[in-house]
Amino acid sequence: MLLFVFNLVPIPPLDGSRVSRYFLPYKVEQVYNQIGGYGIILVFFFAGRLIAPIYWPLLGMFDTVLMKM
Repeated sequence: MLLFVFNLVPIPPLDGSRVSRYFLPYKVEQVYNQIGGYGIILVFFFAGRLIAPIYWPLLGMFDTVLMKM
């Protein structure tokens, strides 16, 4: 489940970027496609700061649910 949530982040190497492209205007989509190669760098650079506040509460929630089963 955590991988599913992480994969929906709209940064170009992840699947969320493919979904978000359908909602962008054409010119913005062209720019988005051009900077897509740098998305993996953004993921590695910002992963700890941007994803950790989302990841750790979800991890705690799933741990709680699994412990009760």
